Formats: sequence, structure tokens, C-alpha cells
Amino acid sequence: MFNIVPTMKIMQTASSVVIETQRLILRNWLDSDKKDFFEINSNKDVMEFFPSIYTQKQSDDLLEKMRDLISRNGWGFWACQIKSTNQLIGFVGLNNPDYPLPFSPCTEIGWRLNKKFWYNGYASEAARAVVQYAFDELKLEQIVSFTVKSNIRSIAVMERIGMQFSGTTFLHPRVLNTHLSEHVLYVMHNSQFSR
Repeated sequence: MFNIVPTMKIMQTASSVVIETQRLILRNWLDSDKKDFFEINSNKDVMEFFPSIYTQKQSDDLLEKMRDLISRNGWGFWACQIKSTNQLIGFVGLNNPDYPLPFSPCTEIGWRLNKKFWYNGYASEAARAVVQYAFDELKLEQIVSFTVKSNIRSIAVMERIGMQFSGTTFLHPRVLNTHLSEHVLYVMHNSQFSR
């Protein structure tokens, strides 16, 4: 069973939800995030399980897309920053994929962090708060997460936050016929969330 996050706070701003954990803040994106976000998206280790690193334009376009979705819905892939330093370290949040998957429609939980901040428990801390938000506030019945079969770091986060391997793999439609095509699917149901 997944346990509730004891130090989580949810705040509503004019255009979005802000989630605060013990060490992190999840918030909407700012123009000032673009430089740090590009550093993340242009790092070959961070982007190991993507077809390529991003150009500045691709990174900026993704930031704008995530900002627009959060402004519309109140939630999405939030910018993740460290409370004590205000340093942007990546994103963590929820998304409804806009392309067909074998298990569509669905809401996924996902993350991408700057390599400098790996192995500090930040992804798990933020993801636990996002799971709680998904089930308590959005009243979702299920969330999913998926990644390339060999992405053991992301799979470890999925398992740490209480997600379970569905027992199946699938070919991701956006990277068909590449070494990245086979993905694992992890699932968590609302009933697995302990209040």
C-alpha cells in the first residue's frame, strides 16, 4: 500500500495548483526556467531513453506546452524546484497523453530531473505528492507510468512510490522500429492508496 505524504501542502493560485513537499515546490512554469530546462533537455544522460537531445527551441516549446496545459487544467507536468534554493531541477506531474496507447485513455505520472540532482530522492518525494493529489483531489481511479524497458532508474522510482508492473510490455507509437520502442507499463489504482 502507498502511504499518504505527511508534509504535503496544496495551494491554489489564480491559474494553477502548487504542491509543496518537505523539500520541493511543484508549480507552473516561468520564462526564467527556460535556461535551466534546456540544460536538462540537452544532457545526453538525462535524454538517454529519448530519440535525441532537444534543441533550445524544442525545449522552449515543451515548456510552453506544459505551462499552457497547467494554466488550462490547474495541473500537469509541474516545474519542480528545491524550496531552500529556488533551483529548478526538472519536472514531475501528471499528463493525459495526446497520442494513442494500447491502454488509452489514461493519466500518466512522469518526471525528468537534471542529472546533478539524481540520487537525492527528489523524484520519489515529488511523485508521492503527485500520486496523493491524483487520487485525493482529482479522484482518479488509476494512474499509469511507462518507460523504456531498460530504464532502471525510472522503474525504481515507479516501484518506490508503490506502482506495480502490469505484467505487459508494449511498443510505444512515437518510437516504433527503434531500440527505444519496447516499454514497460506500471499501474497504481486508487484502492492501493492508503489514507
